[in-house]
Amino acid sequence: MPYLSLQNLTKTFHGTPAVRELWLDVNPGERISLLGPSGCGKSTTLQLMAGILQPDQGDIFLEARSLRRVPPEKRGMALVLQKGMLFPHLSVGENVAFGLKMRGVSRVEQAERAIAMLDQVQLSGFENRSPSELSGGQAQRVAVARSLVIQPKLLLLDEPLSALDASLRSDMQELILRLQDETGVTLIIVTHDQSEAIVMSHRVALMFDGCLRQVDTPEALYQHPVDETVARFFGGVNFFPAEAQQRQLQLSGGDRLSTEHPQQGPVQVTIRPEQIHVMPDPICGINLLPVTVTQNRFIGTQRHLTLKTVANLELQAWVPPSQNFAVGQAAIAHLPPDALWTFPAQAEGGDCSEQGRQLASTRSRLGNGNSNHQAPDQVEAQSLS
Repeated sequence: MPYLSLQNLTKTFHGTPAVRELWLDVNPGERISLLGPSGCGKSTTLQLMAGILQPDQGDIFLEARSLRRVPPEKRGMALVLQKGMLFPHLSVGENVAFGLKMRGVSRVEQAERAIAMLDQVQLSGFENRSPSELSGGQAQRVAVARSLVIQPKLLLLDEPLSALDASLRSDMQELILRLQDETGVTLIIVTHDQSEAIVMSHRVALMFDGCLRQVDTPEALYQHPVDETVARFFGGVNFFPAEAQQRQLQLSGGDRLSTEHPQQGPVQVTIRPEQIHVMPDPICGINLLPVTVTQNRFIGTQRHLTLKTVANLELQAWVPPSQNFAVGQAAIAHLPPDALWTFPAQAEGGDCSEQGRQLASTRSRLGNGNSNHQAPDQVEAQSLS
């Protein structure tokens, strides 16, 4: 059985489903992001894991043990919220040592472990400071230290970096990744930021309307979305219909394209804008479309070009800033066969339960890639909220 298994979780508030028939398996030492727009159910899912909320149906298993009747403080989990929630009347060192004190650890050991953990989060010498003397980034480091010092079986992070500026957020991401690598703790992070999920995760569990839509590696979600909704969420802008005959795509305007991903019947085709190559002159090869540049926007690191084919198909291409094309200029767009991804042209969504079961039965694409992350030794449970 997986290290952590969410099975058919459902939670409803006042008749409105927040989480619907959710299935998810997590490997020991794995980092998984619950990603999605506001209101999709990701924070509710995290609170169900922590025991703050109880599911209307379904169950959660940690190390093959059902948590259905286990209170939060006995689950072996630590929770870090967006604002850290340090105890204002305690010093930084006392905040970090709080969980150890609740376990009956001696004062000497509390102090030693708290100081060692503060050193790990790069706050050596801060143990006697008050939380009011800390910056936002420092307070979040203390909150992470307080959670990790108790050696939890599962570390839950709920939008822990969203209140920080971009530079601090990047520093905290690196810190969390380093600490997770050193401790091997299994980590679940809730975020609405795609770039954060990509950086922080071995796998991403993408949610919409209380359902898991796709669970995969960041690269697979980026390159091989299951449908247009997922593709658009990850910044996809190019979509057009085609009739697929294995590796051949017949477009409505008469153009034919080749793909390395066989499909059959009506499909929706997508290609990332940065994967389209734009050239001023024709060359020999396949998947070459004559286009006219209708828009050229310089954004510093790239130029965003809008292209229109003879059949009025509009494409967005992101090219290096050195590739400057005049509006109205004729050019050639190359759509590499391996970059053309298709999915069936049919209604999205469907049965949440069936979709969840299929996702749960799909093992991580990492295989045993996390085997170097050992599950922490069994310790007494505590949840910090």
